[in-house]
Amino acid sequence: MYVPKERATTPAHVLQARVELGKKLRAMYRSLGWSRADCGKFFHTSERTLRNWEAGRNAIPYAAFKLLRIRSYLELPGSAWRGWSISRGKLCTPEGHLLDPNDARWWVSRSCSAAHCQPASRFSPVFSTTFTVRDQETC
Repeated sequence: MYVPKERATTPAHVLQARVELGKKLRAMYRSLGWSRADCGKFFHTSERTLRNWEAGRNAIPYAAFKLLRIRSYLELPGSAWRGWSISRGKLCTPEGHLLDPNDARWWVSRSCSAAHCQPASRFSPVFSTTFTVRDQETC
């Protein structure tokens, strides 16, 4: 005689954490102006799967959550960017400073040495023939 096994129950605190992550997921794709169908197309999943993630019935895969954070500009990819984010169209440092493209241009212009930042045409013909692309990328 077949006796079905009892289903393992998920602890309440795990379900609550899943529901909270589901709310964050929904807020992220809504902030992009996406519907559940749009988000499903992005992840190549069904709307039902997204509904289950949002309700906490199924755990959201780490890769899906991370990809949506990157797509929402809440996080930058790679370990070198840990702590950095984009906020209001500006790059936010781990210390909380906001940098816009003009700030970055100013910083680069101040941090480069004159020999590397000046166009090669301003130097002697000998220097311009030995000036390589690699040297230009050091700035």
